[in-house]
Amino acid sequence: MRTTAPGPPGRRDVRAWAERTDRILDRAAESVLAVGHSGTTVEAVARGAGVAKGTIYLHFPSREALFTAVLRRERLALVTATAEGVAADAGAATPHGVVAASVRALQRRPLLGAVLRRDADVLGRLAGSEPVPEMPGTARGFAAYLDELREAGLVRTDLPTAELLAVVAAVLLGFLTTGALLPAPVPPDRLPDLVAGTVERALDRGCALAPADVARTARITTAYLATAVEQATAAYRLAAGIAAEGPA
Repeated sequence: MRTTAPGPPGRRDVRAWAERTDRILDRAAESVLAVGHSGTTVEAVARGAGVAKGTIYLHFPSREALFTAVLRRERLALVTATAEGVAADAGAATPHGVVAASVRALQRRPLLGAVLRRDADVLGRLAGSEPVPEMPGTARGFAAYLDELREAGLVRTDLPTAELLAVVAAVLLGFLTTGALLPAPVPPDRLPDLVAGTVERALDRGCALAPADVARTARITTAYLATAVEQATAAYRLAAGIAAEGPA
């Protein structure tokens, strides 16, 4: 059995192949949310996508490969939305701006919320198969981003990077997963700013950033997000068997 998706048979087919892949993954994601990973069958996904069951296996060598592509597409959507959100908001190219944009993106993608919570009812065995997308890209990528900011003195330096990451992850996960335990959950539209404000205070170095430091933070943040989008795109394309479209 193949271990990777075969990809489109010819360069001219890339666009049609990608469109059909999206349709298949849309139906698979909808089914996982509706009946869970264990209740989602390849037959049902094929029916919903309007293709034959064999067509699914042209795109994905196994059921597991199909769901891996679903999760990687979700992660790409998160990273892309985060980067776009930061780019659209003047002054948001900061760690807390990245977190705020991430929360907004997560709120629009319930499947990512299930991944974040490791929701076994929805994901089944998928719950442990992909990195938790608590940060754009991966936690490792966000750690490298924090490390660069820390080395430049743009965030607090009294804690090592691993502890800074633990603080940010705990803040984000805490806000996003404890709503059901509270007598009055935080309104969704307030959540991004509350999380961002807490992260900002947690990373504060104790004195205001000079204009040059603000600009350097923005450059590091923009570069980090560009890399995160590039890596997430490559991971998704690999999982989905989509080659980069070249000249005809």
